[in-house]
Amino acid sequence: MQWVRLSGEEPPQGIEFEDGWTVGPPEEGQLDSAILAALTEHLGRATTTPDDLVAAVWNGWGDLNGGSASGSFVVGEPSEEQLRQLQEHAERRRLREAAVADALGGPTFEWPGREFHLMSASLALFAEPDWLDTASVDVWPAAGHTPQMLWSEDHSWVLATEIDWDFTIVAGSHGLIDGVLEDPRFEAFAIADSDDLTWSGDAVNSGGQA
Repeated sequence: MQWVRLSGEEPPQGIEFEDGWTVGPPEEGQLDSAILAALTEHLGRATTTPDDLVAAVWNGWGDLNGGSASGSFVVGEPSEEQLRQLQEHAERRRLREAAVADALGGPTFEWPGREFHLMSASLALFAEPDWLDTASVDVWPAAGHTPQMLWSEDHSWVLATEIDWDFTIVAGSHGLIDGVLEDPRFEAFAIADSDDLTWSGDAVNSGGQA
């Protein structure tokens, strides 16, 4: 089931209904932190290494590769206090960028058209729905981004959220997959390795018939 086929809008965009409701497409490239937290319950039972995970985070995020920028504006001549605050803000940003660059200075992982930073992690880190709000650079260098790939050291399962996908693939044992499919918190479907996951791969829904 693909949003483009449901909405008939390409590229994906929101739909406004006559009763005032507006719905939008799922976020691409990231798994919602609350859903990831719920998944940890199933993932933890399916691995012998819950404290030894590998997380892959796309290096294309602007705040991780130095491509983002921020600015502050003051109307008129800034006071000494305003100048002090601006300088403190600039220094905090510089220190954080340096810490992020240092934390992401480890190994990388490549697949076609993508490069990822590899980091160690644990299921406990992702178990709280608000972990992104409290994660620090020391704990999770990519604060603000969930991993695009996550797998356990014993290779019992893997999660994959391609940067242009609006869904996440969970691969693992039949027991793990059955548990995810039966959990009412997830909108989950079984897929085969031959299934078409592109925008045009939805053979059930035709555009505009949401």
